[in-house]
Amino acid sequence: MVDGVALTYEHRSPAGVFALISPWNMPLYLLTWKIAPCIAFGCTAVAKPSEITSMTAYRMFHAHFQQVVIQELTISTVLGILLQKAGLPSGVVNIVLGDGQRTGAPLAASPSIDGVSFTGGTQTGIAIRRNTAHQIRKHLSLELGGKNPTLVFADAMQPELRERTLRIAASAAFENQGEICLCGSRIYVERTVYKQFVAEFAPYVATKYILGKTMGAVASLQHYQKIRGYLDLAAREKATFVTGSVPAVMDKHDQGGYWIQPTILTDVSKDSALQKDEIFGPVVTISPFEDEDDAIRLANDSEYGLAAVLLTNDAARLRRVGEQMMAGLVWANCWLVRELGTPFGGMKNSGTGREGGEYSRDVFTVVRTLHLGT
Repeated sequence: MVDGVALTYEHRSPAGVFALISPWNMPLYLLTWKIAPCIAFGCTAVAKPSEITSMTAYRMFHAHFQQVVIQELTISTVLGILLQKAGLPSGVVNIVLGDGQRTGAPLAASPSIDGVSFTGGTQTGIAIRRNTAHQIRKHLSLELGGKNPTLVFADAMQPELRERTLRIAASAAFENQGEICLCGSRIYVERTVYKQFVAEFAPYVATKYILGKTMGAVASLQHYQKIRGYLDLAAREKATFVTGSVPAVMDKHDQGGYWIQPTILTDVSKDSALQKDEIFGPVVTISPFEDEDDAIRLANDSEYGLAAVLLTNDAARLRRVGEQMMAGLVWANCWLVRELGTPFGGMKNSGTGREGGEYSRDVFTVVRTLHLGT
């Protein structure tokens, strides 16, 4: 009530039809993560999964099926049963399959689409913004690339903390073959323990991340060639391969998968593309830092700002340094822990908008303010 003159309140309604474009690295998780808040806030969806992992979405939308074998391929023949069994009306969630250029781009730019929730590469995010710039009304939530730092302070290498430090740094670097936008692919270690960390980190990785057992192949031939190109650059720039090497040239799927050994690089220039670009594979660089200020400067020296990892036994430092990280998500003495109600997204070229919990409300709804005179 405003001075007895009017009752004022906010009212939200669904923003409309959304394009939900998800990547190949966590196909089921990221697709369902977008669908859930979209329909929860009353919107309808046209989902476009990556063409590399479209079968995941296909099977989700075609959950109950009769198996038929055609040329040794098992396919499903009944449509939309899963969402129908959940009571969702026909047409609320739709799926289109295709590549980015011929399917994703026209979908995002369509005047019939009121919003886009996209997870993927920064260059694609730039293209979406460019192609929709004239559609001011369109809601955009873009979760893009990352080149994330892991900071290892000397006290994290104390004997009682060493295993935890190695485990977190290794998992942040090599889980899912490093094909996670949140991976810590730039490790910075306080100089007083730098040599010790490298000497202990390499055998730890070799023991825990074994191709074909605890570590899989990378997603595609195209991605294999991209990662190989960066490793070839590392060799040409005389970086030290603590583990790994430049893999073989491959132009077809002839080894049961696209296999790249977990690779640890040292002696990499801070201006190298190896430190700047999102390689998105099992490749990590390790560099020393001098003190806290130097660690913060190096960590923030990136066009990206998605995530960061801090490893230290100093509780005051965790907050002091963590609150200076130019990153949307900061993990201290842990990694990939999510409270799903908190905002997810990055700073700088890692995207715009936030999703998660009530933060998704701003993506999928429009708000109006009503003044009701007495």
